[in-house]
Amino acid sequence: GPYVERVKLPPNAIIPPHTHPDVESLTVLSGSFGIAQGKVADKSRGQILPAGSFYQLPANTAHFAWAGPEGAILQVHGIGPSGITMLDMK
Repeated sequence: GPYVERVKLPPNAIIPPHTHPDVESLTVLSGSFGIAQGKVADKSRGQILPAGSFYQLPANTAHFAWAGPEGAILQVHGIGPSGITMLDMK
């Protein structure tokens, strides 16, 4: 069913490449949040989302993310069941 998560990331936190089985929607409530699609953690391929931004990822899309220098607070929502599959960083 539907879910909502509030996520607080410390400054410069990195979330390694992974996927989710469901569509994931997120809103940046404060700070800034970087996100990029792909299996390689290359920030140059991503974008920085300032507070107030909305982003939606299709199901099973490889991506990675990072918090800005001030950290970030996100609201993540979707329709589960959800989960996370971490990807090999090689």
